Amino acid sequence: MRFFFLMPCASLLTSVALADPVVESASFSFDETSDNPAAAVAKGARLGQGDFSANLTGDVAIWGGYVGDDALLDNGDRMQEPGFRLRRARLGAVGQLMSGFNYQIELDLFDQEHDGGPLYKAWLEWNSLPLLSVRVGLQTVPYSQGLQFDTKRMAFLARPMAIDAMAPANAVGLSVQGNIFNYAELTVGAFNGFQRQSSFQQGYKAVGGSSGNRFERMAYVSRLDVHPLARSANAGGEADLQKHMSLRLSLGGSLFFNDGESIESRGYSGYLHAKIAGFSLFGEALFEHAEPQAKPTTTATIATKSDRKAFVGSLGYMILKNRLGFAVRAELLDANDAYDDEQDELVLGASLTWYQLGEFLKFRLEYLHREERYGVTLENDAYLAGAEFAF
Repeated sequence: MRFFFLMPCASLLTSVALADPVVESASFSFDETSDNPAAAVAKGARLGQGDFSANLTGDVAIWGGYVGDDALLDNGDRMQEPGFRLRRARLGAVGQLMSGFNYQIELDLFDQEHDGGPLYKAWLEWNSLPLLSVRVGLQTVPYSQGLQFDTKRMAFLARPMAIDAMAPANAVGLSVQGNIFNYAELTVGAFNGFQRQSSFQQGYKAVGGSSGNRFERMAYVSRLDVHPLARSANAGGEADLQKHMSLRLSLGGSLFFNDGESIESRGYSGYLHAKIAGFSLFGEALFEHAEPQAKPTTTATIATKSDRKAFVGSLGYMILKNRLGFAVRAELLDANDAYDDEQDELVLGASLTWYQLGEFLKFRLEYLHREERYGVTLENDAYLAGAEFAF
């Protein structure tokens, strides 16, 4: 199956190569002022011919370490047993298809058990108008801000458990973004419906795009991002590697409505992200209300109405510019307001990162403590080390 996904990409790149493309010399630097994915890749992996460009991208992340006896992947733990885990192995291309059209194709090179196979992202974006862009395809749902950070540019080994549990990730659909005088962006989107997995910590099921909507209806998202200082803190990822002395601040909120055939749900979230002089601050709150349908089409349903909420906050500092960074994170999760049980958790984490090529090569030590506020106390702390190479 993966052969049929990889062949079109190989054929496209081969045709460009036969047309005497321009291959730029190698350099490793992110554009710290841009959130455009085409600007956030290694410049040394670029092919171009006329208006067409293909920036090759990749991301390999390997973890190893010790986890407690009660650790379970289905409960959101990083690993289930002491040992090693290949967390990500992705390969793709992002760039300009022709004047006014950007694109991205990205594959997970190992089985994520998506219904659509190893395809992770595949979208086409029209941006001919100066203040408006339209994106269609398999893309990151513009809901939680924690999901908008590229996995290559996070301050921890993985995203917060609170965001994985509460926010839909990638889906097939259409999104439209309008730029409001460079101080704000308004985004609206319509996607194939989301489907919750059986465990709260597993979040929403990553439904592939090859079969389209089968057991769900549609989902709708709206989002507003505001940059009061006209320069987005979100640009350049989560941490402030280059220790810029200017204050960058972004804040915003979003809504989603999932018209599911088994569960109807609606949620809202808000975030704040700031950077200055090597310090970075990020906070997000997410809320969700879900109701079961009278005639569910799948077994992934709930017994009664439920309200969930989660909060996450992190603080980081670059000890050495572009070299050594430290971050701490706290999360509060409540899987159901009506019950006090083990799914009401306080999660504390700390990470120390050594950067060798900026965001392209880094080594990380991380500790994660999970505290069950009610019910049975579990042994599920984690002591991890990780290496990541990205381009």
